Amino acid sequence: MTISFLDHPALQYRAPLHIAERFAEAVRRAGVEVRIDAKLYDGLRPLPCARLWTS
Repeated sequence: MTISFLDHPALQYRAPLHIAERFAEAVRRAGVEVRIDAKLYDGLRPLPCARLWTS
């Protein structure tokens, strides 16, 4: 997933799809742009605090 905050550099993380979707839904309300894709690259860091977005 790619996360963009206004004028800041984009951040890229990896997360299971269900977590990425829940995270994106929550932060989009605050004006954060999130793009979820299936491209997993070696070295992508895991989404910080991913456990917060589980059911």
